[in-house]
Amino acid sequence: MNDPTGLVSRINAVSSEKNRRTTLRLLKEAEKSLDEAYDLDGKPGKEFDYWFLMRDVFGTSFPYPTW
Repeated sequence: MNDPTGLVSRINAVSSEKNRRTTLRLLKEAEKSLDEAYDLDGKPGKEFDYWFLMRDVFGTSFPYPTW
C-alpha cells in the first residue's frame, strides 16, 4: 500500500517473501483441518477426531469438549 503520510513510497504487506510463503502454507494446512473438522462435526463417535483437528488449528487453548 502507499504510505498515507508520504514518508516512504510503499509499505509491504509482509516482511519477506519467505514469511509470505510460510503464512500461505500454514493457511492451507489450517483450511484442510477445518474442512475435515466440518465434515466430522456432529457425527457420532467422531468427537475426538473433530476436537484434535480444531486443536491443530487453534492450539491447546481451544476449549476442551464437555462430552
